[in-house]
Amino acid sequence: MSTHPFHGALRVAALAFTLALAAARADAQSLAGRVLHDGRGVGDVPVTLHRVTSDSSGPVGTALSSRDGSFSLTYPPADSAGGFTVFFATAEFNGVRYFGPPLHPGDPGTGYEVAVFDTASAARMPGAVQVTRRDLIVLPEEDGSAEVNEIVRIRNAADRALVLGSAASTWEFRLPAGVVAFDVGDARLGADAVVRKDDRVLVTTTLPPGEQELFVRYRLPRGTRRTEVPLAAGTDTVNLFIRQPTSGTVVTGLEAPRVVEAEGDSFLRYSAAGLGGTDAVVMEWENPGLPPVDPRMAAVVVAGVVLTAGAGLAHRRRARPA
Repeated sequence: MSTHPFHGALRVAALAFTLALAAARADAQSLAGRVLHDGRGVGDVPVTLHRVTSDSSGPVGTALSSRDGSFSLTYPPADSAGGFTVFFATAEFNGVRYFGPPLHPGDPGTGYEVAVFDTASAARMPGAVQVTRRDLIVLPEEDGSAEVNEIVRIRNAADRALVLGSAASTWEFRLPAGVVAFDVGDARLGADAVVRKDDRVLVTTTLPPGEQELFVRYRLPRGTRRTEVPLAAGTDTVNLFIRQPTSGTVVTGLEAPRVVEAEGDSFLRYSAAGLGGTDAVVMEWENPGLPPVDPRMAAVVVAGVVLTAGAGLAHRRRARPA
C-alpha cells in the first residue's frame, strides 16, 4: 500500500520530535541530595534549584524533601551559548534560606547536601562573627583619587544561624571616612544584603555558621592625603596591596612590605595578623596621583593580586556606569 507524501512527512516530523525529546532527556542531569540538621535528615523542607549563566539567573526546579531529608531534582543542560553555567540548591527552613555548594556542568549530581540550622539573634551572641581575612587592593589613578577593592572573609563561629532580631545588622565593619562611589560586588549573601550607612557596612541578612565572603568597592577622593582603615574586633589577617609605582607612601599598623607581581603589575604588600578592634591601618600619601587604571583591567588585577597572595578568591567586577 502506497503512502501519501503528506503522511510520510508527518512520520518524519514525529520521529524528529521523539529524537529531540530523547536527546533532551539524555542531556538532563539529576541532582540527588539531602537536607540535614545536625547531621540528620529533615523532611517537608522546600528545596529550589537555581541556575546562573553569564546573562541570566533564576530558579529552574522545586522539590520537597522526604522524611529522611532526601530530594531529587532534574536540571537542564548547561548554557552552550554563554559558556558559563553554575547550579546550586537552596533549602527554606524556619523562614531562613540556606545555600548548598555550587555545581558546574559535569560535576557528580549525587551526595549533594544542604545544611540548615537553628537560629539565634545576633544581638545575643556578640563576638560570634570573626574576620578571618581582609584584603584591600588600592589602585591609584592619575587624578589623585584611588579605587579600593576589599574582599572580607568572615566566619560565624557559633552553631546557630544569626538573624537580625531587633538589631540593625547581623554583622558590620567600618570604612575609611569620606569614601565615595561605594558599590557591592557579587557575593553569596546577595548584593542587596550588604548596605552602607555612613562609614559602616551592614550585613542585613542571616549569617549561617561557617565562612562567607563580602566584596565591596569604593573610591578615595581626589587629593586624599591620609586614609585610616578601622579594623573589626577579632580580625585575624589583613593584607594591603598598593599598586606601583608610587612615591612617599607611608603605611602604619602593618609589617614592612614586600613586592608581589600580578597580571604584569607590581604591588607593595603589607600584612599583619592577630589584630583587634582598637587597631587601624593608616595610609599617608605624599603624592596621591599615579598612572591611571584601565577600568576593564581592574577586576583582572584585583583577582590576580589576591590569587598571588594565596587567597584563591576572584572578585567579579560589575561594569561601571558611563
